[in-house]
Amino acid sequence: PRDANSTRRQPWPGLAALALALGLGAAPAQVMINEILVNPPGPDLPNEFIELRGPPNLRLTNTYLLSVEGDSSSNPGTIQNVFDLSGRQIGGNGFLLLLQKGSPFSLVAGATVLIHTGSGTGWGSGPTSTVGHTGEEGRTDLENGSQTFFLLRTTNPPVVGTDADTDNDGVIDSAVLATWTVLDSVGLLD
Repeated sequence: PRDANSTRRQPWPGLAALALALGLGAAPAQVMINEILVNPPGPDLPNEFIELRGPPNLRLTNTYLLSVEGDSSSNPGTIQNVFDLSGRQIGGNGFLLLLQKGSPFSLVAGATVLIHTGSGTGWGSGPTSTVGHTGEEGRTDLENGSQTFFLLRTTNPPVVGTDADTDNDGVIDSAVLATWTVLDSVGLLD
């Protein structure tokens, strides 16, 4: 999918930029965030999407995409969304695409496409989400405010509602970061 309002590996300020500046996101990445459409023109549902890029046919293990709150008035550092990508496979053309229920986007041959088909709108949330999404307070779409997306590997699955930056200094706490291998990240500001 392609849309003028999607993020495409842009150097947005925020937690991700600080983490990268400190060398925290410098782990060798085989899989990366290629594109995220967070705030499409018109309604968010069913128009959000996430596109990852990586080696064709690579099976992901202990891999998660998560969004972390970035608004200073809303407990920054809190994990808001988690997509469990473990066991999923990058498509033969090198892309893995996540789409919301009822998505209007056309698909590219060779990509692995995960479309939410369970109960609930958007990405679904929790055990009813067929794309492995859990949203804060059952949310089924991505917040439009400031946030950082992390693509990471960890044997300790991230939990929605966890504060990964307890002192709100814009840096993920060292105890949390010690359990994460950050493959890629991107931050967005309002």
